[in-house]
Amino acid sequence: MTAFDPRYLKAIDHFNRGEYFEAHEVWEDYWVETMDERKCFLHGLVQAAVTLHHAKRGNYGGARSLYERMKNNLHLYRPSYMALDVDRFLARMAACLAPALADPPSPVDSKTIPTIALTEST
Repeated sequence: MTAFDPRYLKAIDHFNRGEYFEAHEVWEDYWVETMDERKCFLHGLVQAAVTLHHAKRGNYGGARSLYERMKNNLHLYRPSYMALDVDRFLARMAACLAPALADPPSPVDSKTIPTIALTEST
């Protein structure tokens, strides 16, 4: 597998543990320093983590707003980028967040929250 910045991998570990605020912090540090084609991708991951953080805390307005921005950023990197199956990730985020984005909103089921498993492809 391609060598990635350790912050990318550390944030994925936080994300997969349900530590969305921590994942956001690590990805954000990486995103701020990035000045190439990865910029919007990393921003989308920051937004994904914060979307889940808000949804888990019942801030459905915040989750809705960040979800739309996350989709717009990550859509640019479909079908996959930096070994992440972006299409699959977006589909799983949509499915898990459907209750929180509904009118009226309801809590997300923790069992439906995606984890991130990197693939060999880029």
